[in-house]
Amino acid sequence: MSGPAQHFQPWGPPPPGSGPGPHPQQWAPPPWAPPPWAPPPPWGPPPGPRRSRWATVGAPLLLVLVVLGSLGFFADRGFVQAIAPAQEAADTYATALVEQRWDDAHGMLCEGSADEYTAEDLATTFGQPPLVAYSIDGVNVVWSNGRTTGDAAITFVTRSGVRERTSVALVEEDGRWRVCF
Repeated sequence: MSGPAQHFQPWGPPPPGSGPGPHPQQWAPPPWAPPPWAPPPPWGPPPGPRRSRWATVGAPLLLVLVVLGSLGFFADRGFVQAIAPAQEAADTYATALVEQRWDDAHGMLCEGSADEYTAEDLATTFGQPPLVAYSIDGVNVVWSNGRTTGDAAITFVTRSGVRERTSVALVEEDGRWRVCF
C-alpha cells in the first residue's frame, strides 16, 4: 500500500497538492531546516519576559541614594541639635557682654570661672572700648570620657570698628552650657 508518493517523512507533511499518484520528485525539507525535535537555537529570544534596564540598574541605584541621603540628613540634624544648646549659650553670653549686662554674663560662667572672676572684672575686660556687635563664627562640641565640652569662636566689634576674634571655652554643667575661662 505504499507507493513512491506515499512515502512517510518524519520531518513534516508532504507539500500541498501532492496526493496519491505518480510524482516525478518527492518533497524534501530544505537542507538548513532543523529537525522538529531539535532544541531552539541559542540566538533565539530569551525565555520569559526581559527585564528593563531601569528595573535592574536604575531602581536599586535610586534606592541606595535615597537611603544614603536619609542617613546624611538625620545625622546632620542630630549634630545640629547637639550643638544648638552650646551655640545658644555662646550667643546669650555675647549678647550680655555687648549690652553691658555684667551680672547676667557673670551668671553664665562655669563654677570655677565664676569663683575666680567677678562681674566687675568682666566690665573692666569687655567694657572699654564698648562693644557694639558680635558674630558667632563657629561652635565645636566634643564628647570625651563622659564629659561634654566645646568652644565657640566669637568676633566682637567695638564702637571704633575694631574687630577682635576670641575663642570661648564651653562646658556642660548640670545640663546647662556655661562659659569657662
